[in-house]
Amino acid sequence: MWIISVLIIMSLVTFGGGVYYATHISPDPEKLIVEYLDETVHMSFTHMMRKAPTYKKIIDLGESAVPAIINEIRCAGGSVALYALLWELTGVRPNHPMENGFVKIDVKAEEKAWLKWAKEKGI
Repeated sequence: MWIISVLIIMSLVTFGGGVYYATHISPDPEKLIVEYLDETVHMSFTHMMRKAPTYKKIIDLGESAVPAIINEIRCAGGSVALYALLWELTGVRPNHPMENGFVKIDVKAEEKAWLKWAKEKGI
C-alpha cells in the first residue's frame, strides 16, 4: 500500500511540474494575430482596435511579434489593425501622409511602405 501511495505522489509531482512549465510557454503570435483581426474586423478607428483583448497580448510579445505581422501582410494583405500593431511595436511610421492636419491612411501605400521597411531590416 505504501509503494502505491509513493507512486501516486511521484506522478502528481511530475505532472505538476509539467503543468507549471506549460503555463510559461509563449503564446503563438500567428494565432494571436488571427484572433486580433477577427476582433477588429468591424472597427475603423485605431483607438478602438487598441482596446481589443488580444492587442495587449501581441504588444506584450514585443518586437518578436513583428515578423509574424509582416508575414500576415505578405500573405493576406495589410489592414489598419495590423499597422496599428506595427506602429506601436516599432515606433515607426514608414508612410504617413498628412491631409488637413490628420494622418491619411492609404492601406495599399502603407502595405508597400511596411514591406519595403521589412525588406530593409531583413525581415
